[in-house]
Amino acid sequence: MRKYPLVTVVAATVAVMLAAGGAFAASRFIITNINQIKPSVRAQLRGLRGLRGPQGTQGVQGVVGAQGVQGIQGAPGTARAFAAVDAEGTLVVGKGVSPNIGHTHGTGIYCVALAAGIGSRAAMATATGTAADLKMDAPAAMTDPKSTDCGGLTEVVTFDASGPTPQDHGFVLLVP
Repeated sequence: MRKYPLVTVVAATVAVMLAAGGAFAASRFIITNINQIKPSVRAQLRGLRGLRGPQGTQGVQGVVGAQGVQGIQGAPGTARAFAAVDAEGTLVVGKGVSPNIGHTHGTGIYCVALAAGIGSRAAMATATGTAADLKMDAPAAMTDPKSTDCGGLTEVVTFDASGPTPQDHGFVLLVP
């Protein structure tokens, strides 16, 4: 008889027993809680911080918040005079102007009397209109300090976008 097969059988038997013992130990000593690791060993397991992950998706819209408190009153304006006038020549609101606006229907010319001491050299006018007018062909307005149509009062001329002929439109006049 030979001795070699016996050595092979013994080696195979030892290998099977070691494998079975390792499997038994692995099933018995599985770490399921970090407290099973000794604190000094845990300290050695710390690694470097990883890269930042991608940004997540936006969350759902939150509920509308409560109404805020009323703000404080703003500082008074610095305009010496202003007026909001409708297309018929009626003063809607103003400061430093006479409530009597001179206007002949259909002419697009409005005569505004400024308060004493307020000159019309720096007066500016902007035509107002409806929501449909708020586009490139909106009405326009201008002041004409050299005109004699208003007898020394501030003249405002309003135009339609259709051409250079004056047309009746509301306007805002400002004298800074």
